[in-house]
Amino acid sequence: MTEYHLDFTSSPEESCALFFAVLAFPEDDELETKRMNLHASLCHLYYRSRAETDETWAITPQLIKPIYAFREPKQIDRDLKQLKRRLRDRMQAAKIAIAFLQEVKLGVAFKLPKNVKRMSIKQLSEMLLEETGYMEIENIENRIWRASLPVIHLAAATAVVMDQLKKSGLENPSIGHFLTNPDLAKLVVEKSNFYADMLTKSTKLSINPAALIRLYPH
Repeated sequence: MTEYHLDFTSSPEESCALFFAVLAFPEDDELETKRMNLHASLCHLYYRSRAETDETWAITPQLIKPIYAFREPKQIDRDLKQLKRRLRDRMQAAKIAIAFLQEVKLGVAFKLPKNVKRMSIKQLSEMLLEETGYMEIENIENRIWRASLPVIHLAAATAVVMDQLKKSGLENPSIGHFLTNPDLAKLVVEKSNFYADMLTKSTKLSINPAALIRLYPH
Protein backbone atom coordinates (compact mmCIF):
# COMPACT_ATOMS: atom_id res chain seq x y z
CA MET A 1 0.00 0.00 0.00
CA THR A 2 1.27 3.46 -0.92
CA GLU A 3 0.88 6.04 1.84
CA TYR A 4 1.51 9.77 2.11
CA HIS A 5 1.37 11.74 5.35
CA LEU A 6 0.29 15.33 4.89
CA ASP A 7 1.13 18.11 7.32
CA PHE A 8 -1.58 20.72 6.76
CA THR A 9 -0.23 22.86 9.60
CA SER A 10 3.47 23.22 8.82
CA SER A 11 3.30 22.91 5.02
CA PRO A 12 -0.28 23.53 3.90
CA GLU A 13 0.70 24.48 0.34
CA GLU A 14 2.66 21.27 -0.25
CA SER A 15 0.02 19.11 1.40
CA CYS A 16 -2.88 20.57 -0.59
CA ALA A 17 -0.87 20.36 -3.80
CA LEU A 18 0.13 16.75 -3.14
CA PHE A 19 -3.50 15.78 -2.67
CA PHE A 20 -4.39 16.98 -6.17
CA ALA A 21 -1.17 15.61 -7.68
CA VAL A 22 -1.97 12.13 -6.39
CA LEU A 23 -5.60 12.43 -7.45
CA ALA A 24 -4.56 13.38 -10.97
CA PHE A 25 -1.68 10.91 -11.31
CA PRO A 26 -2.29 7.75 -9.28
CA GLU A 27 -0.01 6.02 -11.77
CA ASP A 28 3.27 7.68 -12.80
CA ASP A 29 6.78 6.80 -13.94
CA GLU A 30 9.48 5.72 -11.48
CA LEU A 31 10.58 9.31 -10.89
CA GLU A 32 6.97 10.52 -10.45
CA THR A 33 7.68 13.14 -13.10
CA LYS A 34 4.13 14.23 -13.91
CA ARG A 35 3.06 14.18 -10.28
CA MET A 36 6.05 16.28 -9.19
CA ASN A 37 5.53 18.75 -12.03
CA LEU A 38 1.90 19.29 -11.09
CA HIS A 39 2.82 19.53 -7.42
CA ALA A 40 5.34 22.30 -8.13
CA SER A 41 2.88 24.22 -10.29
CA LEU A 42 0.14 24.07 -7.66
CA CYS A 43 2.55 25.26 -4.96
CA HIS A 44 3.48 28.18 -7.21
CA LEU A 45 -0.20 29.08 -7.60
CA TYR A 46 -0.70 28.87 -3.84
CA TYR A 47 2.08 31.41 -3.22
CA ARG A 48 0.90 33.69 -5.98
CA SER A 49 -2.68 33.62 -4.73
CA ARG A 50 -1.65 34.29 -1.15
CA ALA A 51 0.59 37.18 -2.21
CA GLU A 52 -2.35 38.74 -4.03
CA THR A 53 -4.73 38.40 -1.09
CA ASP A 54 -2.43 38.90 1.91
CA GLU A 55 -0.37 42.08 1.57
CA THR A 56 1.38 41.64 4.92
CA TRP A 57 2.45 38.11 4.06
CA ALA A 58 3.61 39.24 0.62
CA ILE A 59 6.11 41.75 2.01
CA THR A 60 7.35 39.53 4.85
CA PRO A 61 10.41 37.27 4.25
CA GLN A 62 9.25 33.70 3.64
CA LEU A 63 10.95 30.33 3.36
CA ILE A 64 9.99 29.26 -0.16
CA LYS A 65 11.58 26.60 -2.35
CA PRO A 66 12.94 28.26 -5.52
CA ILE A 67 11.46 25.52 -7.70
CA TYR A 68 8.02 26.81 -6.70
CA ALA A 69 8.78 30.52 -6.97
CA PHE A 70 10.36 30.40 -10.43
CA ARG A 71 7.98 28.03 -12.16
CA GLU A 72 7.66 28.67 -15.91
CA PRO A 73 4.18 29.93 -16.93
CA LYS A 74 4.07 27.57 -19.93
CA GLN A 75 4.78 24.59 -17.69
CA ILE A 76 2.10 25.69 -15.24
CA ASP A 77 -0.43 25.94 -18.08
CA ARG A 78 0.44 22.44 -19.29
CA ASP A 79 0.14 21.00 -15.80
CA LEU A 80 -3.20 22.67 -15.15
CA LYS A 81 -4.64 21.42 -18.45
CA GLN A 82 -3.70 17.88 -17.49
CA LEU A 83 -5.17 18.36 -14.01
CA LYS A 84 -8.43 19.70 -15.41
CA ARG A 85 -8.82 16.76 -17.78
CA ARG A 86 -7.91 14.16 -15.18
CA LEU A 87 -10.04 15.76 -12.47
CA ARG A 88 -13.00 15.56 -14.86
CA ASP A 89 -12.38 11.82 -15.24
CA ARG A 90 -12.08 11.37 -11.48
CA MET A 91 -15.38 13.17 -10.85
CA GLN A 92 -17.10 10.95 -13.38
CA ALA A 93 -15.66 7.84 -11.76
CA ALA A 94 -16.82 9.23 -8.41
CA LYS A 95 -20.44 9.11 -9.57
CA ILE A 96 -20.14 5.35 -9.93
CA ALA A 97 -18.34 4.96 -6.60
CA ILE A 98 -20.91 7.06 -4.72
CA ALA A 99 -23.68 4.67 -5.79
CA PHE A 100 -21.82 1.80 -4.11
CA LEU A 101 -20.97 3.97 -1.09
CA GLN A 102 -24.62 4.78 -0.51
CA GLU A 103 -25.57 1.13 -0.73
CA VAL A 104 -22.94 0.14 1.85
CA LYS A 105 -23.76 3.07 4.15
CA LEU A 106 -27.54 2.62 4.08
CA GLY A 107 -27.55 -1.15 3.89
CA VAL A 108 -30.23 -1.04 1.20
CA ALA A 109 -30.14 -1.11 -2.57
CA PHE A 110 -29.20 2.19 -4.17
CA LYS A 111 -32.04 3.78 -6.13
CA LEU A 112 -30.82 3.38 -9.68
CA PRO A 113 -31.47 5.85 -12.51
CA LYS A 114 -34.27 4.80 -14.86
CA ASN A 115 -31.92 3.62 -17.61
CA VAL A 116 -29.80 1.50 -15.24
CA LYS A 117 -31.17 -2.01 -14.71
CA ARG A 118 -28.85 -3.36 -12.02
CA MET A 119 -26.03 -2.37 -9.70
CA SER A 120 -22.87 -3.01 -11.69
CA ILE A 121 -19.90 -1.09 -13.06
CA LYS A 122 -21.07 -1.76 -16.61
CA GLN A 123 -24.61 -0.56 -15.97
CA LEU A 124 -23.56 2.51 -13.98
CA SER A 125 -21.03 3.36 -16.69
CA GLU A 126 -23.89 3.51 -19.16
CA MET A 127 -25.34 6.57 -17.44
CA LEU A 128 -22.09 8.44 -18.22
CA LEU A 129 -22.08 7.78 -21.98
CA GLU A 130 -23.68 11.07 -22.95
CA GLU A 131 -21.71 13.08 -20.40
CA THR A 132 -18.32 11.69 -21.45
CA GLY A 133 -18.94 11.62 -25.17
CA TYR A 134 -17.77 8.02 -25.41
CA MET A 135 -19.67 5.68 -27.71
CA GLU A 136 -18.86 2.45 -25.88
CA ILE A 137 -19.22 1.50 -22.22
CA GLU A 138 -15.85 -0.28 -22.33
CA ASN A 139 -14.11 3.08 -22.81
CA ILE A 140 -15.64 4.40 -19.59
CA GLU A 141 -14.74 1.24 -17.69
CA ASN A 142 -11.13 1.30 -18.88
CA ARG A 143 -10.26 4.98 -19.25
CA ILE A 144 -12.28 6.41 -16.38
CA TRP A 145 -13.20 3.74 -13.82
CA ARG A 146 -10.13 1.48 -13.86
CA ALA A 147 -7.74 4.40 -14.27
CA SER A 148 -9.28 5.98 -11.16
CA LEU A 149 -9.34 2.89 -8.94
CA PRO A 150 -6.18 3.64 -6.87
CA VAL A 151 -7.71 6.99 -5.86
CA ILE A 152 -11.42 6.27 -6.21
CA HIS A 153 -11.95 7.01 -2.49
CA LEU A 154 -10.22 10.40 -2.92
CA ALA A 155 -12.34 11.14 -5.97
CA ALA A 156 -15.57 10.29 -4.17
CA ALA A 157 -14.64 12.42 -1.16
CA THR A 158 -13.78 15.37 -3.41
CA ALA A 159 -17.07 15.05 -5.29
CA VAL A 160 -19.11 14.86 -2.09
CA VAL A 161 -17.42 17.90 -0.51
CA MET A 162 -17.77 19.90 -3.73
CA ASP A 163 -21.49 19.09 -3.73
CA GLN A 164 -21.75 20.19 -0.10
CA LEU A 165 -20.04 23.48 -0.98
CA LYS A 166 -22.55 24.08 -3.77
CA LYS A 167 -25.45 23.40 -1.43
CA SER A 168 -23.98 25.85 1.08
CA GLY A 169 -24.09 28.63 -1.54
CA LEU A 170 -20.72 28.40 -3.28
CA GLU A 171 -21.77 28.41 -6.91
CA ASN A 172 -18.61 27.11 -8.59
CA PRO A 173 -16.25 25.26 -6.22
CA SER A 174 -12.82 25.01 -7.81
CA ILE A 175 -9.36 23.62 -7.19
CA GLY A 176 -8.41 27.01 -5.78
CA HIS A 177 -10.88 26.68 -2.89
CA PHE A 178 -9.14 23.51 -1.72
CA LEU A 179 -5.62 24.69 -2.53
CA THR A 180 -5.92 27.82 -0.40
CA ASN A 181 -8.00 26.28 2.38
CA PRO A 182 -6.01 23.60 4.26
CA ASP A 183 -8.93 22.79 6.56
CA LEU A 184 -11.13 22.03 3.55
CA ALA A 185 -8.49 19.86 1.93
CA LYS A 186 -7.91 18.07 5.24
CA LEU A 187 -11.64 17.35 5.49
CA VAL A 188 -11.56 15.69 2.07
CA VAL A 189 -8.56 13.56 3.02
CA GLU A 190 -10.22 12.43 6.27
CA LYS A 191 -13.44 11.60 4.45
CA SER A 192 -11.51 9.69 1.78
CA ASN A 193 -10.14 7.23 4.35
CA PHE A 194 -13.65 6.56 5.64
CA TYR A 195 -14.80 5.96 2.05
CA ALA A 196 -11.85 3.66 1.35
CA ASP A 197 -12.95 1.38 4.18
CA MET A 198 -16.53 1.41 2.93
CA LEU A 199 -15.68 0.68 -0.71
CA THR A 200 -13.55 -2.31 0.19
CA LYS A 201 -16.50 -3.73 2.14
CA SER A 202 -18.83 -3.63 -0.85
CA THR A 203 -19.70 -7.15 -1.97
CA LYS A 204 -20.29 -5.90 -5.52
CA LEU A 205 -16.86 -4.38 -5.92
CA SER A 206 -13.56 -6.19 -5.89
CA ILE A 207 -11.23 -3.50 -4.59
CA ASN A 208 -8.01 -4.63 -3.01
CA PRO A 209 -7.32 -2.35 -0.01
CA ALA A 210 -3.59 -2.59 -0.69
CA ALA A 211 -4.13 -1.12 -4.17
CA LEU A 212 -5.51 2.14 -2.80
CA ILE A 213 -3.24 5.15 -2.31
CA ARG A 214 -3.88 6.39 1.22
CA LEU A 215 -3.35 9.93 2.44
CA TYR A 216 -3.19 10.62 6.17
CA PRO A 217 -3.41 14.12 7.67
CA HIS A 218 -1.52 15.21 10.78
